[in-house]
Amino acid sequence: VPHLSPDEALSMLDFALSDGDYADLQGVPLLITEDLQAGTLSFSASKEAPTLFVPEELEEYQLLPQAPCRLLWQEIREMRPWVWQHLRYMATASEPVSAAANAASGGSQQQGGVKAACFQLRPMAVKPLLSALQELLPQSWNSQVPEVSFDDWTDWVEPWLRALWGWLNRMSVPTQEMMHWPLVPSLQPLPESSQRLEENGNADSGGHDPPEDAAAMPSTSVRVRLHRLVPDSVLFSATAPMDDDGTPAKQQGKDQPGAEKIGIFSGALRDPLVRLLERCLGCMPVWMPEWMQKERERQLHGFVHPGTADGLMKAVHFRLRNLHSKQSPEKSSFKDPLLSVIYQMRTELGRQMTKEEQTALAMWIVMAGREGCVCRSNAGARSAEMSISWRCSCAVVRAVPLFCPFAKPEERVALIDFEAEVHGVSGDNAVGGAKAASERGSWSLLPEACPEVTAALTAAGIELPGCVEIPETPASGMAALLRELQLPRLSWAEVLLRHVFPWASSSTVDPGARQGLMLAIVRRWREMELAGHDGCVEGLQHVPFISTVGGKMLSPAALLDPRVE
Repeated sequence: VPHLSPDEALSMLDFALSDGDYADLQGVPLLITEDLQAGTLSFSASKEAPTLFVPEELEEYQLLPQAPCRLLWQEIREMRPWVWQHLRYMATASEPVSAAANAASGGSQQQGGVKAACFQLRPMAVKPLLSALQELLPQSWNSQVPEVSFDDWTDWVEPWLRALWGWLNRMSVPTQEMMHWPLVPSLQPLPESSQRLEENGNADSGGHDPPEDAAAMPSTSVRVRLHRLVPDSVLFSATAPMDDDGTPAKQQGKDQPGAEKIGIFSGALRDPLVRLLERCLGCMPVWMPEWMQKERERQLHGFVHPGTADGLMKAVHFRLRNLHSKQSPEKSSFKDPLLSVIYQMRTELGRQMTKEEQTALAMWIVMAGREGCVCRSNAGARSAEMSISWRCSCAVVRAVPLFCPFAKPEERVALIDFEAEVHGVSGDNAVGGAKAASERGSWSLLPEACPEVTAALTAAGIELPGCVEIPETPASGMAALLRELQLPRLSWAEVLLRHVFPWASSSTVDPGARQGLMLAIVRRWREMELAGHDGCVEGLQHVPFISTVGGKMLSPAALLDPRVE
């Protein structure tokens, strides 16, 4: 019997089914699979028998990777439609019926006049399919993020994934039923340096250029990873969303009328931003193939966030939520465990951050809208009236180090550093002016006016404790963002009285540095709104910055003639 040809086996199966009694097929080896080289299989009602699937559509033959022996031969449908219908009916029967049980019931266990026995045949349904895939997929996929070779990707992984996602869509299977399965492919392009290292057996993980046609790329230029579907996903698309015409998608910013928000990964921001978020926060970029990008909005919504500022904001929010859920209140340095997690994120982001990465972060915060924020404090405040203040309470915005201490570009300061509790100062315990000063902590921004004076302060090497500045960034909305955040900003009078005059009065200060700074201040005196300020006038009079013919450096007060009014 094992040596029967497919035609002979079908003829005998046709004859065996002619009496409509399925029970006597137990043990009869007349089932033909897609693996014709393996011969025929026996009908078996045993639970130990491997499931044999009866696909309804041609595409369903792609759902079991490299397992033709688990699929009924598709030619049966064309050669013997009547036999196919019987096999299909056996697959859809809900309860197996043995010959003894059917005889005991007087032949009453029938469905539609036909005695039912499903044996090992099953239709393509979610539960049996997942059980079969657990047996068939490689054991190496049990890792957190499976990685497959490019050859395997092109040979069977991509056709299988494409067929599976198409089948899930046609069958209206909720994506939640596929939770924790590695079904999100990422084709990460590798730079030339990584390719050379990989050829030497030492692969690198860098490289963030947008993927081209994967089929045309050499196997050493792409790393293929399969990410799992998980709740509160931190996956985000590392490619800019595209419109139907193939151009980068654009949308109107709801909280910035007239402003256009394009994909955050469509320009020079992509590389530093992807690098930073992957390295510091564990937010995983995904380079999806083109066919998968079309499925992202329909089936992967909430699992792979779009490559926009809002989409990235959601991914980072979920990462913050994951960290918060793992935070032990006993180990928290603050009364509010969330505050501890925010500061942890701020520390991770600020560690070894490059200038390009900080610029990308600033651009991202400027471009992001309220739609990307999922903080509880903002959940009930979706009205247009409150849209201008959502960033002030957004946990992610509070954690992003947008600032640097004055003249210290290697250090970072975030919005959370302005908050009093981080410095151990409670607003309830402060009194009078100290209470107002403690509402935002000890950090303050320098004045906006007269950037020439700010440059002169930097050139003089003066230290301004508690003052922060914003790194140079092309973000046109940065000034509006700072006004929205309502951060404390010093006046020039406060800067001079608190920092400049005490520094300039020291005998250890280089005379040339002192003179250059004070002359810059005098030239911009009116623009700095210091005219008529008695305290600043008095302080300026006692700073030695005026050169004399004799080579000395004297203060204005020392040069004044008390006899002349």
